[in-house]
Parts: sequence; C-alpha cells; structure tokens
Amino acid sequence: MNFIETAIKTYRLSELTNRIGESVGLAFGDEVIPIIGEITNLKSAASGMFLELIEKQDDKVLAKVRAVIWKQQLARIHAFEASTGQRLKDGMKVLVRAAVAFDPLYGLSLKIKDIDPQFSIGELELQRLAIFKRLLETYPGRIQCVDDQYLTPNKSLARKSVWQRVALITSANSDGYRDFIHELDGNTSGICYQVSLFDAAVQGVLAEEQIIRQFNLIFQRKHEFDVVVLVRGGGSQTDFSAYDSFNVARACAVFPLPVLTGIGHTRNETISDQMAHQSFKTPTKVAVFLTDHNFAFLLRARKEAEHIQSFALRNHSERKADGWRTKETFGYVLATVLERNRKVLQTLAQELYQAAHRRHQEREEVRRHIATHIGTLAHSGLLARQNVLRLLFESVRLLNPALLLAQGYAVLHRNGERLTDATRVQAGDRLNVRVSNGDLDVTVNHVTLKP
Repeated sequence: MNFIETAIKTYRLSELTNRIGESVGLAFGDEVIPIIGEITNLKSAASGMFLELIEKQDDKVLAKVRAVIWKQQLARIHAFEASTGQRLKDGMKVLVRAAVAFDPLYGLSLKIKDIDPQFSIGELELQRLAIFKRLLETYPGRIQCVDDQYLTPNKSLARKSVWQRVALITSANSDGYRDFIHELDGNTSGICYQVSLFDAAVQGVLAEEQIIRQFNLIFQRKHEFDVVVLVRGGGSQTDFSAYDSFNVARACAVFPLPVLTGIGHTRNETISDQMAHQSFKTPTKVAVFLTDHNFAFLLRARKEAEHIQSFALRNHSERKADGWRTKETFGYVLATVLERNRKVLQTLAQELYQAAHRRHQEREEVRRHIATHIGTLAHSGLLARQNVLRLLFESVRLLNPALLLAQGYAVLHRNGERLTDATRVQAGDRLNVRVSNGDLDVTVNHVTLKP
C-alpha cells in the first residue's frame, strides 16, 4: 500500500459505480414513475426501441438520459400510436412511465413501460392550435374562422361544370393511388379522365417536403388542370404529421385550383382537410365525388336536350290540324336551333383562327428576334476576336529582340554566355556587345553596382 492509499480513502471505479447503483436502487427500487421529456435520437432494433429523453428550456438542453423500450412493451407503444394518430418520433413531447436503472458500464437509463396517450394528444392539439393561429395571422382576412369553420381562398373558388383534368399528388406505389384510379376507370357513367401523377411520399420525414415540391410543379402548369387531388391510403394509420404541417395546410388553403383531399384519417380532420376546397375520408370517395360532379353536368345537358325536344313535339301536337303551320313551326324551331348552333360554331371558328394567327405572329416575332440577335452576336464576337488577335500580335512584335536593339538596348555575352547580372563581371573581363547593326569586343575597366 502506497502513501496516497494510506493517507486518504480511495475508491476503485467499480466500487464507485456499484455504490451509485446501490443508491439509485435504494431511491427508486422497482418503482415505475411518471416522467415528462422530449424524444430524441430514436432508433429501432430487433430487441426494441432505443432513444434519449431530454428537457429543454429556450432551446437549451437542461437534462438528458438514455431510455429503452424493450420489445415486450411494443404492444403498448402501438396502442399509443393508434390512440394519438402519431408515430413516436424525434421532437415529440411525452409522458412516460419508466423504471430507473443504473449499470456500471452504461450508466443511468430508463426502462419505459408505457406512454400516456392523453398527454401527447394534448401536446399535439396545442401544436395544431398554434398552426391554425399562424395561418390566420399570415393571411388576415383571407383565411377566417367562422363558427368553428375555416373559410379559405381555396374553398371560395368557383367550380367548373366538368372536372376531368386531374393533378394527383400521392405515392405511385400506394393503395390510395390504386384505389383512386380504379374507381375513376371503372365509373359506370362512361366519363373519361386525364390524370397526371405527381409522385410524393405520403408519410414519414420526407412527406411534407415532397408534397410541397409537387404543389409547386403543379402551380407552374396550372392551366393544364381543373382540380388538384391529394390522397393517402394503404399506409400506417399513425403518421399524419405532414398534413398537419403549416406548409402543406397553407398550400391547400391558397392554391389557385380547387384542392380535394382524401387523406384517410378515420377519427379527426387534419389541418389540410380543413383548409382545402373539400375533404373526404378516402381516395375512393374523392373519385366517386368527381364522377358524381361530372355526371350531374351530363344530366343537366340531357334535360336541356329533352326540353328542346319536348317543346318541338308540343308545338307539333298543338298544330297538328294545320299541317302547313306544323311544318312551319317545326321548321322555325329547327331553323332557330340550327342558326344558334351555326353562330356558336362561327364564333368558335373565329376564336380558333384568331388564336392560331396570334400564335403564328408570336412565333414569327421570336424567329425574327433570334435571327437579328444571332447576326448581332456573331458580328460582336468576330470583332472581339479580331481585337484579341491584334493585341496578341502587338505584344509579340514589341518583344522582338531586333526592335529592342534598334531602340538603343544591347545584349552582353562573355565566353558565349549571355550576361544579365553585373555581380558576375570583374574589371579586366572581355565582353562581346551586340547592338542593332553589329558586335563590339570590349574590356571592362570598372564595375559599379546599384545600391
């Protein structure tokens, strides 16, 4: 035993960690205690889920401890996700019931037994309320809450009589996409649709970013579509966070084309549902609505046709005794209908001709503009290159040794070696001096160096 060990009490590291473990055991034992914290560094493995719980204040971490949810407890976690409609994820604030443990190798940790869904539902609702408030403050007067119903620019858009050109935002591999297309293709009314898929993740961390990117792409081609459809289906029933985000909800609220949602939240509407033109529970119901909307137009058109036919037949019956009048009346009705259609066709033909003429003029103007600029650019480029060549030629000419000698300069050699340094010359050295019109042999009398 050395001096230090006899002078003061020392601990081996294992003794210290064992005493800490004993203290933790005495303080908590097998007690399961409620703890509030925010999830971070969440990872899944075959044995369970590993994470850290932290406490923050003004974005500063005040405390952090490791935690584990063993696979035997995962059924409770699935129940939590089903109750809240949210998966466990980083940044989620939770109230857990956990046992405190200390291991000499791994330190302090929490063994999570359960998570209180009611606490997280309250936290999620607070986040939703904050997003609703932000939308109202960002678009004052345009987004309003009246009697717990949200009025948005998208809801006030007029509906076209027919919606056939559909911009569809969903995942190409999802059941929601297949259900929507199947319902449209199989409609019994014989209505045809032109559906353009804008592929995006519908759940997970990338969903919000990809959905917004597709909204932006549709905006650039908005004249090609009648309606935007945002659907989700076939995935987890516990990940709707993208549709409760500010950015996706804002896109649904202010987009210049009507937005129909079929997100599939079975218990509550997402914020995007409440901002969009109209929301439905499933992708199939969105497709049914589109077909019903278009079929209603067909019914109105059919009724108008029947009305015209009925008018003609009624007049025919009333004037049946007067054959010539019947013929005249029917002829008048037929002539009126034909004249009306003729004028419509003339108007359409004139509009098509004018549109084609304008397009031709625009293309001619573009062609002339390109032709003019190509000539100008070619001429400018040629002049620039001529100037560069002129400058290069002048630079080479100025470096010609003969020109330098003609200006009074000389080239010195000693024993056939060119001299450029006065320190290498001594009095009495014989040098060869080349000038513009000959060579001189000289003897050096004195060398003066520059200071």
